[in-house]
Amino acid sequence: MKKILVTCGDPNGIGVEIFLKALNKITLTSEIGFIGNKKILEFYATLFNIKIPDIEIIEIDSDFSVSPGKIETTNGDFSAKCIEKAADLMKNGYGNALVTLPICKENFQQSGYLFEGHTDFLKHLTKSSKTMMMFYSPSFSVALHTIHIPLKEVFKHINKKEVKENIEFAYNEIKKTLNFKNPEIFVCGLNPHAGENGHIGKEDFEIKKAVNILIKNGIPVKGVFPSDTLFSHLKQNPEQIVYAMYHDQGLIGIKTKHPEKSVNITLGLPFLRLSVSHGTAFDIAGKGIADYNNLRYVLETAEQLLGRGL
Repeated sequence: MKKILVTCGDPNGIGVEIFLKALNKITLTSEIGFIGNKKILEFYATLFNIKIPDIEIIEIDSDFSVSPGKIETTNGDFSAKCIEKAADLMKNGYGNALVTLPICKENFQQSGYLFEGHTDFLKHLTKSSKTMMMFYSPSFSVALHTIHIPLKEVFKHINKKEVKENIEFAYNEIKKTLNFKNPEIFVCGLNPHAGENGHIGKEDFEIKKAVNILIKNGIPVKGVFPSDTLFSHLKQNPEQIVYAMYHDQGLIGIKTKHPEKSVNITLGLPFLRLSVSHGTAFDIAGKGIADYNNLRYVLETAEQLLGRGL
């Protein structure tokens, strides 16, 4: 039987609430291992009168606070230790997929973990040479050329070499990590109208040069496309990958189409890692109104992908 490991995330966010709600609403064939602390599960189960399902609980020996909605430094250290334990278990073959619940980057970094978030931290823990953020949905997927950098910094990364290497990486990792059989990559331009043949910026010429090289190398890539029209022309097929130049260019499209069914997947790790596409939502934590459907789809997607023989 396949095993999905789930990290606790920040105990004061909505993660454990939606985790319990999701497991009480769906039937999974995989075993679930929760990396955190039983007392956190008991707190939210009692608060919302939810049953704790029959799952494995992997206890983390570290201080934590359960005060929904509050940013506590100690929880940054606790959530980091959960991730460290998960990475260690996954590297040793204890789990088949890792699902991470949201952390608070503020207390994470206050605790001395100077990483932008899960993706950078897992890259460090697994000694992976390169990672990339991808989002999966029933209609299409999105891979990101740049992630959490200021928009003005994006231009520094728009050159033939970097675009070519990153798309090549995305293609190879998607085939390996997700076992896609016939992936197609649709490349977005950077500027409005994909530069309009140089009238609105020259950066899109660099993107096109990279695309032409990739086509010659046999990679199924198309473009360069204006991003304001590309999404509406895609057929319903998650093996269609929109390659976006910057964070919001790709995520606005997928989160508008599938706000509850967009799954964050990290390419480049030695194991399958998935997460919800939202944060801790401290403003509604502990109020019983958090929607579990995104996590539900993440868990169902994990099973679906594991069923492909990963």
